[in-house]
Amino acid sequence: MKLALTISILFGSLTCSIFAQQKYTLNGKFPAKTNALKIYAAHRLGDEFVRDSATITNGRFTLTGILEEPGLLYLSLKRKDTKITRGDMLQVFVEPGTFNLRATDSLKTAKVLGSAAYTDYKLMESFAKPANDQMESLYAEYDVAYKAKDKSKMEALDSKIEELQKGPLFEAYKNFIVKNPQSPVALTALERMAGYEIDYDKVNPVWQQIDATAKNSKSGMAFMQKLEIALKTKIGAPAIAFTQNDTSGKAVSLADFKGKYVLVDFWASWCGPCRAENPNVVKNFNEYKNKNFTVLGISLDRENQKDKWLKAIADDQLNWTHISDLKFWKNEVALLYGIQAIPQNLLIDPNGIIIGKNLREDRLGQKLKELLGDK
Repeated sequence: MKLALTISILFGSLTCSIFAQQKYTLNGKFPAKTNALKIYAAHRLGDEFVRDSATITNGRFTLTGILEEPGLLYLSLKRKDTKITRGDMLQVFVEPGTFNLRATDSLKTAKVLGSAAYTDYKLMESFAKPANDQMESLYAEYDVAYKAKDKSKMEALDSKIEELQKGPLFEAYKNFIVKNPQSPVALTALERMAGYEIDYDKVNPVWQQIDATAKNSKSGMAFMQKLEIALKTKIGAPAIAFTQNDTSGKAVSLADFKGKYVLVDFWASWCGPCRAENPNVVKNFNEYKNKNFTVLGISLDRENQKDKWLKAIADDQLNWTHISDLKFWKNEVALLYGIQAIPQNLLIDPNGIIIGKNLREDRLGQKLKELLGDK
């Protein structure tokens, strides 16, 4: 299971000054007997993730903040002498303006009144609900298998999750967009449809149907940048050149591997799914390293944690070249290739052409056997 990129860097580096900032106001009402003391709303503003809050008095509150465009507010409650639970959290999609929130003593069942964007968001959720219900069930099974360290079960569930993401869930969001191309929620549906591994050939035709207003929004322009990267890194495209330092500080370039099949493997010492996949990569490296194949590891480890990176290399017996700038999710090669989740990999042929993407578990061995034959 891939580890997702944090929301604060899912978008491009456009400055917020070129987009109008407008106020939102959320007037809320809980039963007067509620023990909720405060409500928080987190959301993206420019390249930052900001938090607004309001005190709840006699069950009432007025929460205000600034939005650049219609978007998600992540609401949560602070209660007296209790911890935040899932019932105390809610995602709502609103545009700038004034709205009302009505709730029982739980945020989970609250409703927002007076927001067209929120109405559309709930419609989008209804399109995707059957697939998302299946997804939630699979994630619960995966969690059990992970705690039991049942690798075969985890791999089987990972495949089912991927099939669901690329099949029913993809189609659900696509259908919403096709039927509601002018909705302020269409771009959010597109981002969820595309996922962390954008298939340009499938996603671009749907992107073309989105309303021009959404395309020209901050989030729209950021998504277009991601789509352009997906085009440049699709199977059949020349691999983008890069150089980064190895564990000893020596500069290593992708061009150094020309003439070989090379698996460019994005991972990190802190990434559990990456570490779980490493034995499979080691197995295939050992099997094909004498048949014109190698691996180039690119780590998304953090600054000042080089020791953990080196320890993971040694512990997992990753006996190939490793590079990193230790910039975490802002690793320059990862940004160049649009990496939004790890583990991810690219298989590049001796001529520098991308011939495979995200070859994990049995798929890696099958592809190498197809290219290089039996040992």
